[in-house]
Amino acid sequence: MSRDLDLEADGLEAQKQLAEKQLAWSKEQPKRRQASQNILATRPGVVEDWRFVSMVLDRFFLFMFTFACIFGTLAIICQSPSLYDTRAPVDQQLSEIPLRKNNFMLPPDIVRITLD
Repeated sequence: MSRDLDLEADGLEAQKQLAEKQLAWSKEQPKRRQASQNILATRPGVVEDWRFVSMVLDRFFLFMFTFACIFGTLAIICQSPSLYDTRAPVDQQLSEIPLRKNNFMLPPDIVRITLD
């Protein structure tokens, strides 16, 4: 029983130390941010240079994404089996109504029934 209490106490102590480290880090963060801004202020062209680099990379990835989308779409369309199938369509093979080749109008010798 006392061993379990010792383990719980060790766990609480570890959590307390972790919380103290996180609190100390949070207190130091504004100082670090200010120091980095001071460094950037001494070299004014650095920020603009990185903005330009980010813009170039952004444009590059936009073109890559566009190319990948177009190429993928064309690859999928070109794999369509209907593009390379030279057989006659099933509806023309099994149809009881004779159709002209590539013309889906009824031939003139078929009499149409009209309802009055």
